[in-house]
Amino acid sequence: MTELAGRLPLLAIPYGGLSLPLMTSAQAAAGLCSILWLVDGTDPVVRDDWRALHRFGQVVDLAGIPPDRWADAVAPSRPDGIVTFSDHQMVDLAHLAANLGLPFHRPEVARLLTDKAAQREAQRHSGLAVPGSAIVPAGLADDAVEAVAGAVSFPAVLKPIYGTDSRTTMRVEAAVELLDALRSLFGADRPDMLIEEYLPDSAPCLGEGFANYLSVESVVSDGNIEHFAVTGRFPLAPPFRETGFFIPADLTPQQHTAALDVGTAAVRAAGVETGCVHTEIKFTPAGPRVIEVNGRLGGGVPLMLEMATGASAPRLAMEVALGRPADYAALLRRDGIGFRLLFHAPITARKVRAVDGLERVARLPGVRSATLHREPGTAIDWRTGTNDYVYSVLGVARDYDQLRDTARVTEATVRARFEHAPSSIGAVLD
Repeated sequence: MTELAGRLPLLAIPYGGLSLPLMTSAQAAAGLCSILWLVDGTDPVVRDDWRALHRFGQVVDLAGIPPDRWADAVAPSRPDGIVTFSDHQMVDLAHLAANLGLPFHRPEVARLLTDKAAQREAQRHSGLAVPGSAIVPAGLADDAVEAVAGAVSFPAVLKPIYGTDSRTTMRVEAAVELLDALRSLFGADRPDMLIEEYLPDSAPCLGEGFANYLSVESVVSDGNIEHFAVTGRFPLAPPFRETGFFIPADLTPQQHTAALDVGTAAVRAAGVETGCVHTEIKFTPAGPRVIEVNGRLGGGVPLMLEMATGASAPRLAMEVALGRPADYAALLRRDGIGFRLLFHAPITARKVRAVDGLERVARLPGVRSATLHREPGTAIDWRTGTNDYVYSVLGVARDYDQLRDTARVTEATVRARFEHAPSSIGAVLD
């Protein structure tokens, strides 16, 4: 990294429909670095933000350029680092970083962080307790699906090997139901899927009214792992859609220590040497177990931390990407509980008809915003996962009782109406 003659270092950041908002990245970079946006000019989000991208940085359009030639397009700009805030194209970005000699996930690590089957194998090899699982390859003949299912115990979770936001993820109660589940999700054209044993629920949950899973937010610099937050959760909406996050989680000291220990082991199993890591962990009767590990900041984490601490998690990620020591002290100071609540349609819903009452929720104590995400008339499908939420509420609660009250009052206040379609799978899951 060079900072000669007042030149700020140049940080490459992929931008598109799955990235952080443009202004969030631009504000985090202010005074720290200049931005080199890596974009696909055919992406509608990029086209809409084209002028703003040039206003807040340089732009390299990679549209039509195969990933193995990205380095040729990016190298003339001489970036000093690269960071991403999504799983999208992480393996390609890892190869780009390796070709440019920039710190990032090594390509084999990026593969583990985006391939759920490979990740489970690495965890098993490292000695972590993991659920039994089997790959259901794309194109597998129907008569072979039940044989694959015989490798795991049921109930089980069916999910894509490559995917985020709980897309096309559902619980399957028995081996004989697996083929019907695949057909309901995809018809005849399905991707590679993973079927793995359902991690049983612990009792009691992690705090009254909260879910029994959480995530550990970590930063890794030169192989040194530091944890800067533990994110709690509200119970899932069927089948596995997330309904709320909050920092810090409501934990006993013993639960907090156990979560950090498993988070450390999971990061090491993935071989992460640099960058931010988001590790989801479920507390089961047999102890905490890893759900999955992601090689970037967790969704919603920057917003919650900024509200609760005033500090920027994206800036931390940028500092690490530029080879600077991780300065996460500000993220450890809390002023209340930062939260993000997400509200979903029933599984049988196919279109949003109306949503009323958000303006009243916006006036609740501690609430910073109550925002409609799916306008009336918008088609909706539970298979798109968590990101198809109907509306969200952001804020800071003074304590966990106020947080629970905010969630309860919001659900009682907002009236959402939907058009529904008959669905045998929805009738089972809803």
